[in-house]
Amino acid sequence: MPESSIQVQYSTRLSLSCTAQGIPLPVITWLQQLSNGSQIQYFSNNVTNSQIVITEAASGSESLMSTFVVNSASINSAGIYNCQGQNVIGVAQSSNSVVGILGTQHISLSSTISYS
Repeated sequence: MPESSIQVQYSTRLSLSCTAQGIPLPVITWLQQLSNGSQIQYFSNNVTNSQIVITEAASGSESLMSTFVVNSASINSAGIYNCQGQNVIGVAQSSNSVVGILGTQHISLSSTISYS
């Protein structure tokens, strides 16, 4: 599957969704690969970042939709995201969503130099 590219303005809401199907119903994990190569795993029942919310809704006995939300995107929100569904039969992984953050934090400085 081809990857998608998403550009999100700094401090706005980022929302990603995926649906996993299987018998038994899969468990969904969200993965974020950072620019330094490290990876963070997010589970719906174990999110420690107050800016991130994961909701899940079953659709029948074979389908689970998961939505990954970052309430206020920051430079730390940038990366490659995908979701992974897993049950006793195996693992399925979505295509990558490459997320870039626009208008990131910056600093400006102005100074006045005077001579007497």
